[in-house]
Amino acid sequence: MGHRLSLLIGLAFVNNAVLTRFLGLYPILAMRTQLADSMVLGLAMVSIVVAAAAACAALEAHVLRALGFESLSLVAYMIVIASLAGAATLALRALDRLRFERIKAEMPLLTANCAALGVVLSATAVQRSVLGATLDALAAAVGFLVVLALLCALRERLDDAAVPARLRGAPILLVTAGLLSLAFAGLQGFGA
Repeated sequence: MGHRLSLLIGLAFVNNAVLTRFLGLYPILAMRTQLADSMVLGLAMVSIVVAAAAACAALEAHVLRALGFESLSLVAYMIVIASLAGAATLALRALDRLRFERIKAEMPLLTANCAALGVVLSATAVQRSVLGATLDALAAAVGFLVVLALLCALRERLDDAAVPARLRGAPILLVTAGLLSLAFAGLQGFGA
């Protein structure tokens, strides 16, 4: 149990998909919403990644491998992720129409997010069980949500800060992401 917990903490923070593999960096940098709206998008991303990992692990184990169609796994994963992103969009529109209107321009970032595919691929490649893949995807998705929250909060502060004109926007966010990456790398060995 302790070993599994340290692996999950490592996936969320030390081996963060955004800060170490640069998966999903574009949606984080492109989002121009406030922190609360970004958290709704982040929670939608978490639900998509976790559901996709579970569905793709089950699909791989029980359908693709059984039929000898492992070569089609990437296509199948992309279809599952796109379907779940569409379902998340419909659910958000049905649950909170006003918030959806504010963030509907950001919703395509969920579908085209390479972090979802990268996390699902790594979770299903290593794990042979659906539960293991789902837990790994949950840890990686929580790491995505943490980085999203940190960078959105920092972006709001940086918009009001005296940043040189050439560094405003994406350049200062990339510098900030680099510093966050160094900070998270400082957690190396935590729980070992």
